[in-house]
Amino acid sequence: MTNLARRLLALTATVAVLTGVTAAPAYAWDTVACDPAGVTSRDTQLAQQLNPQLTGQMKNRLTGYKISCARMVVDAVRARNLPLHAATIAVTTTIPETTIENVSYEYDHDSLGLFQQRASWGTREQRLNPAWATNAFLNKMLQLYPGGTWQNTAVGVVCQRVQVSAYPERYQPEAADGARIAAALWSRRGDSLSGDRHAEVVRKRDGILRASYNNGVNGDLTVRWGDPVQIGTGWNFADGAVYFADLSGDGYAEVIRKTDGDLYAYYNNGINSDLTVRWGDPVRIGNGWNYPDSAVYFADLTGDGYAEAIRKTDGDLYAYYNNGINSDLTVRWSGPVRIGNGWTDADSAVYFADLSGDGYAEVIRKENGNVFAYYNNGINGDLTVRWGEPVQIGTGWNDPDSALYFV
Repeated sequence: MTNLARRLLALTATVAVLTGVTAAPAYAWDTVACDPAGVTSRDTQLAQQLNPQLTGQMKNRLTGYKISCARMVVDAVRARNLPLHAATIAVTTTIPETTIENVSYEYDHDSLGLFQQRASWGTREQRLNPAWATNAFLNKMLQLYPGGTWQNTAVGVVCQRVQVSAYPERYQPEAADGARIAAALWSRRGDSLSGDRHAEVVRKRDGILRASYNNGVNGDLTVRWGDPVQIGTGWNFADGAVYFADLSGDGYAEVIRKTDGDLYAYYNNGINSDLTVRWGDPVRIGNGWNYPDSAVYFADLTGDGYAEAIRKTDGDLYAYYNNGINSDLTVRWSGPVRIGNGWTDADSAVYFADLSGDGYAEVIRKENGNVFAYYNNGINGDLTVRWGEPVQIGTGWNDPDSALYFV
């Protein structure tokens, strides 16, 4: 395709945006991957879920690839410990600029990447790196709005001031969808010790916790496990009284213990260069949990990134919702709310895990070697859960209940 033809196609795209045309375009950008690891099944699922919810030009046009690009933007924001609103602004900017694609050809002068940054911003390689490009955008935003004033300014105004576009009116109409996409990705990061979405395997022996870090999945779907690293000592508690869950919503899993009915959290403050964990001092986050260890669970039911505490008593499931962390690191629990009944299975045959990748934990039971999932279709106004009908997801699991894990 000639350079002139490319520019004509780019002009067609601009006209479509300005005239409100939202049908799929008759052209395709030259693009490169946003995530070097590629598009995940979760990306595709989330695109399908969000498409009918959107109201702007992205309605029914999200793909797994576009979600993977937005995910990289959101991750870069979170890595700087900025709030969700910063991710909303950044994602919103990419919608009118490139429909959230990492454009690798200079259709418009020398602009490249998700944000269509000019050559004055950085090298070609830098602008095509979503993390670098997002940070460059954020750097300018923070410089232009000292003292956090960007948080009290209309999204479209912030986008335009950073981008200095010839079409300033394009951004604000996409702000609602930018917020929807950013929020969906913000709550679907998944927790792990390292905060990288890849669940580690941890074992406890003789009071010592050792983690084998998950360094990614190979082409044959085997896992690249690291050598075991000691991450804690003095854990001489019953195995069932030790839990891992993200209480603070930062993507890093805390370690929790139950002792004499009290719950204590050791907050995960990040990973050192030798892969040990910077655990905080124990903080009592609950009392009165005088239930069998195997009847206590932690899982994110609401999709907001904060793990709820759940107990099973006399066949009923009760959730204590996590409404955030106080300055003293205690948790703002609310409830209990009864979220299920008839769970008369052995405590250890009940599990919680996000099977669908939508950020909401399913409840799972094992009976006579068969595994059944009740999918979580969201939370009602009274905080009960819309569970789906049981779906058999496995058979032949005749192992002890305590030997079955979902991570």
